[in-house]
Amino acid sequence: MHYDNPDQKSGIVDSSGFRLYYTKQLRQYDIGTLTIGHLITPTMIIPERQPMWNITGYCPQFCTEKTLPPSGINIFGVFFHTHLAGIGLSARHFRNGKELPQVAENKHYDFNYQEALYLKKDVTVLPGDSLALTCRYGTKDRNYATVGGYETTDEMCLNYLFYYPKSPLAACTTYLNLQSLAPFITKLIRLGKMPVPSNDTNGIIRSLQKTTLGDQSLIDELKSIETYSIPKMLCTYTNNTLIGQ
Repeated sequence: MHYDNPDQKSGIVDSSGFRLYYTKQLRQYDIGTLTIGHLITPTMIIPERQPMWNITGYCPQFCTEKTLPPSGINIFGVFFHTHLAGIGLSARHFRNGKELPQVAENKHYDFNYQEALYLKKDVTVLPGDSLALTCRYGTKDRNYATVGGYETTDEMCLNYLFYYPKSPLAACTTYLNLQSLAPFITKLIRLGKMPVPSNDTNGIIRSLQKTTLGDQSLIDELKSIETYSIPKMLCTYTNNTLIGQ
């Protein structure tokens, strides 16, 4: 559960809650939750004034090869998640170099109306399969670039997959590392599009949040970097240890 109080209002009382149900009759399978998408990092940059901007995160083949049972897992539901700029998401499925039918899609995503989507038919993901999550954003009403982060005005690109039987795989994501963006960021600073970052931990984040690309050639260059750079992969077990290639 998340709380957001940007206006710092006092006296707000929340009555949300949840119920837990117990049973003496154990189910045949334990259910698992797998997080896929783009790692939450400020290197996920969305320019200002864009009617639509795509960001894609991947669940690579090597992660499913090392963790899923031979018969695979069965996805029965999804929970898409972005923040305020998100306008649509789609989850895709690949096997042996070929794209299979789409897992799920929300063409009209609304941050204020998020809910789990239950599939009409389970989707089986086998060891060696890969997944991709594409998030679409609209920033027509924003004057500065938006970056990945935990604030509501930052952005995320995540999909929580509900499946059975439970496997040791907890998260399967990719991201663009800072080294891939460094020449572009240097150019933005040199052109006066981005303030010079301070030396503290959050300096680069604050500078990116005050960046205005403006020039279409810079926007196209960023799109090319985000689309064609080889992403870093980060997959973890349920005990938070990393899965090595």
